[in-house]
Amino acid sequence: FVIMSRRIKGLFDLRFVKAIARMLMASVLMGIVTYFMVVIFPLQAEDQSFFASFPKFALIVSVSLGVYFLLSDLFRLNETRPIIARVKKIVFYKVK
Repeated sequence: FVIMSRRIKGLFDLRFVKAIARMLMASVLMGIVTYFMVVIFPLQAEDQSFFASFPKFALIVSVSLGVYFLLSDLFRLNETRPIIARVKKIVFYKVK
C-alpha cells in the first residue's frame, strides 16, 4: 500500500477510505445475517443427500446475497449497481 500510494498520487484519499469503510460495514452486517441464518437452518450430519442440504444452503446464500445488495444500495456502493440494474431488468421485464 505504501508503494502504491507513492506511485499513484491521491489513490488513498478520503473518498477511497470512506468507500472501503462502507464496503466493510456491508460485509460485516452480511456476515452477521449469514451467521444467524446458519444457526436457524443448520446443515447437519443427517443432511447428506443433495435434496436435504441444497434447499438450506440455497436459502442461506440467497438471504445473505440479498442483504449484501440491500446494504450496498443503502450505503451507496457503486460496485453493485450494474448487478442490481440487471436483476431489476430481468425481474420486471415487460412481455409484449
